[in-house]
Amino acid sequence: MSIPFSCAAVFGDHMILQRDKPAAVWGTAPAGSRITASLAQAWETGSSCCSTVEAETQSDAQGSWTLDLSPQQAGGPWTITLTCIQAAGKVCGPSCASHSPKIIQFVDVFFGEVWLAGGQSNMELALQDCENGPAELAVCKDDALRFYRVPRCAVADETLDTAEKAARWQTADPAFFREVSAVAYFFARRLRAALGVPVGILDCCWGGTSVSCWQSRAQLERTTAGQGYLSRYDALCAGKSDAEYDAEMAEYFSNYNAWQNRVAERRAAEPNVTWEILNRDCGLCPWPQPAGRKSPFRPAGLYETMLCRAAPYTLKGFLWYQGEEDVAHSEEYAVLLSTLTEDWRARWGDVSLPFLAVQLPMYISQTDAKAIDPLLFARQREQQQLAADSISDFFLTVLTDCGEFDNIHPLDKQTVGARLAACGLRHAYGLEIAADSPRVAEVIWEETGVTVRFSGCRMMNSKGPVSGFTAAQSDGSFAAAQAQQTGPLTFFLPFVSGGRPYRAVRYAFFDYGVASLFSEAGLPASPWRSDAPPSFSM
Repeated sequence: MSIPFSCAAVFGDHMILQRDKPAAVWGTAPAGSRITASLAQAWETGSSCCSTVEAETQSDAQGSWTLDLSPQQAGGPWTITLTCIQAAGKVCGPSCASHSPKIIQFVDVFFGEVWLAGGQSNMELALQDCENGPAELAVCKDDALRFYRVPRCAVADETLDTAEKAARWQTADPAFFREVSAVAYFFARRLRAALGVPVGILDCCWGGTSVSCWQSRAQLERTTAGQGYLSRYDALCAGKSDAEYDAEMAEYFSNYNAWQNRVAERRAAEPNVTWEILNRDCGLCPWPQPAGRKSPFRPAGLYETMLCRAAPYTLKGFLWYQGEEDVAHSEEYAVLLSTLTEDWRARWGDVSLPFLAVQLPMYISQTDAKAIDPLLFARQREQQQLAADSISDFFLTVLTDCGEFDNIHPLDKQTVGARLAACGLRHAYGLEIAADSPRVAEVIWEETGVTVRFSGCRMMNSKGPVSGFTAAQSDGSFAAAQAQQTGPLTFFLPFVSGGRPYRAVRYAFFDYGVASLFSEAGLPASPWRSDAPPSFSM
């Protein structure tokens, strides 16, 4: 059977292609076919091709082909025409097996800035569900802001084929943008305003996923941390048939749907009810899902069925908001975030593609709040910072002033998107704007206390009493520590009267709490601790 002439599903009408770079286009065709691509800004009705061939290639023995369009400035609309000519000289269109003279054509194509948004549920949280979602949707219309939602399929089967055939690039419009990532939308909107060019987002995320889901098995096998994820999941699936997994999933969804109905009824009665109350009255969301060979939460699974389906679509860079699912193994997270970054850049063939990552905001469950702070999220934030410090062109957005008590999915995505955009405008586009949070630069242990000096901004600004510092007494326990601002960037923590010197000091190193230090641009200071920060090595 002849291989049909086709283009990867990510290409379509209304797409945004990356400006000022060769734009990769790929697909399938009969082996040995000649594939040409042409661009035109004014398409004549009835014409079979454009006047100038922009690029050409030949399909290989397996029927795969890739070509690069030459770099274009921002703008459009363009029409892109792809033509397949078999070795025998016949023209092949979408029904290549029958030698149809049809061509593949994409209309209303723009060149601009393209970013891929990856991660788990906080990246996935939809625009319609974020804070003031309906109001944001009502004003989202923008023909030059477009999203492609990578089909969310756990297994590469006929379901994925059907989903890819239905997938479309969509322009910003209330009718189409209800389900797009709120974080990515607010990021893209800010980029549009600052750069004045079209912006496209590849929306590629899945709630509840581990960092291990989004990198290749070969990459996971390279490190002890990755091997641990593989072995733990393999143990959960050992001896389980697909039929058994399907039965477990049916029971899971029955429980999950019942929980959702309880939440919906409670919200209908009280629209502004908090998650603290919902969790108390409706129970916690059933989690985790059962493990199985077909689960979207298996290591390396979504790397194959989602990420690789979008690669190597030419990009400016990546957005990443993930980590909640991995807090139980936070000591391994910096390693796995590093291997993921390496894997993605290799897949796109560009080691310099910037990563803009979100450091986890404040969060603690009601149960944990009644006990000793487990520091799960504090340690994960530290791992995210360690990874950022070790990876080139990797930039971290700090959210120590964000988060909701007992709600792991805070609804304020405007702040997240705006800070990611500022980070990108500063580091990916070179604009001179404030984007980096203050960080501890020096600690001076003195006779009567500890001086902590920050850097990364012109001055510090604390509204009201300084909060967020904790210190360890001789018994090793930590408690809130008094701090006095002694200069634009320095704070002094006096030892308690009659007490012994502190063994260690920390700032914003807790799962949930108030940390009051900001730069004059309003960016929160980064979390930090002086006591034995973990080393990071591959």
